[in-house]
Amino acid sequence: MDRFVESGSIVTGEAFGVTEAQARVVEAGFVKTMERDVFSHYGLTHSDWMDHVDPADLPTFRRAAIKGDFSIFHQHAAQVAKARKDGSAFED
Repeated sequence: MDRFVESGSIVTGEAFGVTEAQARVVEAGFVKTMERDVFSHYGLTHSDWMDHVDPADLPTFRRAAIKGDFSIFHQHAAQVAKARKDGSAFED
């Protein structure tokens, strides 16, 4: 799990009993779940949300996902949606 939290990659290979295809299915399923259960509530897609995520924050989001704590995603998605609506998300 530590490796996933830091890199975002699901460890694959015979030694781990996980194929590349299985890892892709897990990732796609997670994205769809997040879009359905979190991002759609704020008019966002996963891609929209990712456009506003600081890469340095990704380990925090991954750790929360592993724990099943989606509150951080809701909080961030609400901030992103508000910023996109008022235009401040697109200011440099």
